[in-house]
Order: sequence, then C-alpha cells, then structure tokens
Amino acid sequence: MFDILYILLYIYNIDSITSITQNIKVIHLNKTYLKKNNESLLRQLEEINIFGNTSFLNYYYSELYIGKNKQIQSYILDTGSSITTSPCNPYCSKCGKHLYGLYNVEDDSKIVSCGTELCNLVTNRCGANQRCSFSISYSEGSSLSGYFINDYVSLKNDSFLPEKTVPIGCTISENHLFYTQLADGIMGLVNSEKNFVSILYRNNIIKENIFSLCLSQDGGYFSLGEIDNKYHLNNEIKYINISKPNYYYINPSSIFINDKEIKTYSKNFFVDSGTTLTYLSNDILSFIINEFKEHCKKYEKKCGEYEYINDLGACFNFKTNKDMEYAINNIFPNISFTLSEDYIFNWTAQNYYFNDSDGGKFRMCLGFADAYGSKNVLGSSWMHGHDIIFDRENNRLGFVLADCDRKIVKTKEDENIFLNESLLNNETNKNNTNIKYKDLKKLQLENVILIIILIVTIIILILFIFILIQIKRGKDILCFKKYIRLEEVPPTQQSTNIQDASTENKNNEIVNSNNLNDNNNNNNKNNDNN
Repeated sequence: MFDILYILLYIYNIDSITSITQNIKVIHLNKTYLKKNNESLLRQLEEINIFGNTSFLNYYYSELYIGKNKQIQSYILDTGSSITTSPCNPYCSKCGKHLYGLYNVEDDSKIVSCGTELCNLVTNRCGANQRCSFSISYSEGSSLSGYFINDYVSLKNDSFLPEKTVPIGCTISENHLFYTQLADGIMGLVNSEKNFVSILYRNNIIKENIFSLCLSQDGGYFSLGEIDNKYHLNNEIKYINISKPNYYYINPSSIFINDKEIKTYSKNFFVDSGTTLTYLSNDILSFIINEFKEHCKKYEKKCGEYEYINDLGACFNFKTNKDMEYAINNIFPNISFTLSEDYIFNWTAQNYYFNDSDGGKFRMCLGFADAYGSKNVLGSSWMHGHDIIFDRENNRLGFVLADCDRKIVKTKEDENIFLNESLLNNETNKNNTNIKYKDLKKLQLENVILIIILIVTIIILILFIFILIQIKRGKDILCFKKYIRLEEVPPTQQSTNIQDASTENKNNEIVNSNNLNDNNNNNNKNNDNN
C-alpha cells in the first residue's frame, strides 16, 4: 500500500541540532463549542496540520491525542484503509520504534468485547479472549493486527476534552513498513461507515460526515466536519460523483498532455492518499513519457538528462538546482484530467514532480510510475495543490485549487511547527511517559561528549607523533657523535693536537737529515777505497 523508503532514526547530525523543536503544536482554527443534551459537542473541527512530503518521508500524517492524559500519536492519512490504530502498551509484542512511542492503555476495561454495539461499529471480527479485533495486510508484505479499545480522542492538547469515547485500534503486532515507519500508526479514511471520520460523526463529535485533504510538496491541512475555504484560490468547488462504492473511485472521460489526448480504456481511478506516487496503466504512462521526450527536444538540454529509475520512475538530472527549478516552472508540460463536462483537473509540474537531489546531484522525478497491470491509483502526488473534499454524505468528491503549503501560517505561536521535519534525522522528546526517543538536552550532551572525545583523541595523536619524532631525533644524535668533526673539538684540545703534530714533524726532519749525512759518509768512504 505504501511505497515508503526506510527512515534512519538514529543519525546524529550536529549541524541540525538547532533545528530540533520540543514544542510541535497542532493548529486548530474556528472552533465552536456547543452544549446540547448536557453533553459537550465539538461541532466544528476545522483543521489540523498535516506533516510529511513526497520527496523524502514519502507519506503524510497528522496527530491525535488519546485518553484523558492526552497521549499524542501520529497517524498516516490513508483514504484506502478502514482502521485507525497505533501500537499500544503493554500489549504490543512486536512493534517498532516510532515518533511518539507506545500508547499506554490505562486498564483492561477499555478493551472492546465482541458482539457489542461498539464492536459492530468498527468491525465484525472477533479475536482471542472475545476481543473485538482487526488485521490488515498489503500486497507488498506489510501487515499489522490488534484489537479495539474505547477511549477519549481529541485533536488538540488544551483544556477541552470531549465527554465521549470512540473505538480506536490498539496495534499488538506489525511488520515490514509498518514496523520501520516514523509515524506511529495509520488513520483509516476509506469510503466506509467504519472509517474514523464516520465514527466521529455518529458520536456527534463533528457536524457533518465530511473531511478534506489539502496537500502540498511539504505538509498541508486536514479539515474535519466542515469545509474550510480560507486557503481556497477560488470560490467554486467542483463535485464529482464517486463511480464505485467502498472506495473513492472517479472516472476521467479523457486525459491530455500538451493538448494531445491519451487513448486509454482505463476506467475507475482510485484516489488514495496512503500511496505516495500515482500509478498509471502502461498505455497511459508510455504515452506521457514519450510526449515528455518529444517535448524536451524543443528545449535542447534545458529539460535535463532523462533517466528511468526503478521504484522512482522517470527522472531528469540537472547540473544545478537553478536549472532544475527553471525546467519545473517553465518547460515541463501540464497533464489534465477531464472529470466532468464542466471541470478539468490540471496537474502541473509544480505539483507532480518530487525532488530526489542528493549531494551535488540535482534530480527531479515525475510523481507517477507504471501500475504493472494493476488498477490506476491517484496517489498523494496527484492531490497536491488542491483541497480535495471527501463528502461521504453525498457520495462525491470536491475539487478546488488551494494554497496548501503549511508555511502560510504566520503566527509566532506556530513558527516552530515548520521545523518538524528535523524529526526525520533526529530523536526528540514529547514529554510522554512512554516516549522512546532522546530529548534535546540529552542529544546536545551526547554530541558535546563526542566532540570532547574527538578533541582528546586528536591531542593524544599529536603527542604520540611528537614523541616518535623526539625518539628519532635522539637516535640521529647518537649516530652523529661517532663522527665528531674538527671544528666541534674544544680549542685547548685543538692546540695540543697542533703542538704534537709540530714536534712530530721536527723529529721527522732530524731523522731525514741524519739519514742524509749517513749516505754522504758512505759515499766518501767508497771514493777513498778507489
């Protein structure tokens, strides 16, 4: 279901310490609290922030507060799943390490029993010990299982607390992507009476059985119970009837790229926020890729160098980030889907691309890939730049252009939220008793210790090299003393040596003179004899 890349949670990047925030706050606007039948009802849950992206985290998630003590949990927003669940303590026997750790179930009385009205509200499955249970598995191998508990759920962490509980999943086992993902759990938003929003609606916690997802390249907004138009770029919402029950299927009558119609027999495109990329049948994808190549021939190498990468799809490599941005904003074509007689959904390059740059390599990839014979899935990459309204009461989807970038929130209170992606490479603390990640102070302390160890190691290495140099110099001096040069002999010793040499020379002269006289005498004797 999810094409999620593995996230490394234990990378200690000293340069990014300053970007860690402990106070990540969920934004809530336009709240109206009403009293009816002596019950506190939250009639409008206008919006909460969505975190995540297509380029790195590869999914989008939001946050809920569970229980009276409001334990925060993060949930992937999935319009293709029906169960809302996260790992719980002490029951989870096989769960990974996630953003906020295990949710603490206060007591066993919260467990929903089989055959009860609450159990029928969310499932018809009965597990061990007569517990109302669930099990989810996907084609790529990921799965999770657990049972339902009945507890308080709220979308913010302040004084307000609904006086109603709702059934919510308690995961006791998870594997593959569910085990390794950063987010704690999954929020099921499928077109069903058993999805999370429908349950809130039937418990009179929200006004209407409706929600909307406004996604951007970086985060977005999640609205429940009522349409929020404050970020809409026009006032006209176009509604399209859902073509098949149980899921959010639409049926485009035609698809165009560069005003060229794509001939296809494909019907029923599945809108699925839990899938990152958009998966298209081979006839559609081949036509689009070929048109991209033909289109880029007109611009020489300004489109970048084409490359097809498994799991990523069609990509283009550029020499600089500036070249890549120019191609996205000025060169790459739009793809349009005719959804009704009076509405065409325009999928622009700014919305369908995702950035796969790494180091000195600048690469953008198209946010769609081959469905390999499976159904066409319009994933989160297709949803960018629009507020898409999931109107279950009227069995329809609404579309309107919107500014979904969460950075448009300008209040000082919410500035820290923009640093939330630092959690991808750093561990943080949310002041939960069951938190599994280190807090900011401990992270800073550990990095200081690492720096000290590094400095001490360098000092020891320098001293060791210095000692080796001194030892080598000592050996050279010993060898040098064996060959003392004359100029290094003390002056007194030099004078004595000179006198000894002079005396020896004189003696040699005397001996030589005596030898010469003896020779002369011998010669004279010989002459007399003759």
